[in-house]
Amino acid sequence: MKCPICDKEINNYSNNYMEHTLMEEHATCKDENHFYRYKIGNYEECIGGVIFQSHYADLEEERKLYKFVLELNRENYQKKVNT
Repeated sequence: MKCPICDKEINNYSNNYMEHTLMEEHATCKDENHFYRYKIGNYEECIGGVIFQSHYADLEEERKLYKFVLELNRENYQKKVNT
């Protein structure tokens, strides 16, 4: 598995399923520039020291804005790391 930011191998990855449902998932980039955590409806992602959090109960508008800002941050940080 590769990091979506720097394209290096993921250093630490784990997941936990219960009856075919993903309960938890954790991944950390080898350079620790990027990590994400999912735990029962809560999602947290860190890109270059900036942490983004969302929850399954967030409003649809909040989720759309979250995805937009997260993707923008990923693209900007990816350019910074790969130059």
